[in-house]
Amino acid sequence: MKQAATKSLEMSEFERDLLESVRQSMTGQFTGDTVSYTPAAIENLKRRGRPFGSSKQSTTLRVEQSALSRWRATGKGWQTRAAQVLALHAPV
Repeated sequence: MKQAATKSLEMSEFERDLLESVRQSMTGQFTGDTVSYTPAAIENLKRRGRPFGSSKQSTTLRVEQSALSRWRATGKGWQTRAAQVLALHAPV
């Protein structure tokens, strides 16, 4: 009987410590930064990723290394710009 009480006490201490670490993590006490979960922040998180109902399709395209390097050198969004050029010059 005493062994069950000891396990129960250990489990309670573990749960308390776990909840405290989660609370500290969520309030930013480990890093010194506070985390704010406002409705606007939550809405912003929902908007990440591919747009809903996107007409884009993933594919594999073999391109000369020099051409690929030039596209990548144009910076962030190079895939979108390359797709626009491809669409503009696609046969009708």
